[in-house]
Amino acid sequence: MGNSALVWIALIGILFTGTLFLIEVRRWRSLGRFVGKWQKTIRTSLIVLVELLFLLMLLGPYVASKRNPVAALIYWAVCVVLAFIVLVLAALDLKYVLKGYIAVTKEMFSNLRDGEPRNK
Repeated sequence: MGNSALVWIALIGILFTGTLFLIEVRRWRSLGRFVGKWQKTIRTSLIVLVELLFLLMLLGPYVASKRNPVAALIYWAVCVVLAFIVLVLAALDLKYVLKGYIAVTKEMFSNLRDGEPRNK
């Protein structure tokens, strides 16, 4: 039961993540200047690494069934390193999102300040 549930979770995760990525790529065209080149690169790398982690979930039962401690150690080391890289890239993506949000907010307030005064 445990292995089949893990396989289903991994397969659904792969499909869900791939679908979200396709939707994201379509939105990049409409967002224009809000999503820069580096942010696109970071998000693409994130998707690839998350998909790789889901594939590693599929390989997990196979590695565990071999009862080789070195293989298990390498497997888990790769999983931990990939997960750490995903966290760092997600933090960088968040930094770019906040940077864009701050720029848009500053532009909005400068437009309000430079605009005509409102009548009370």
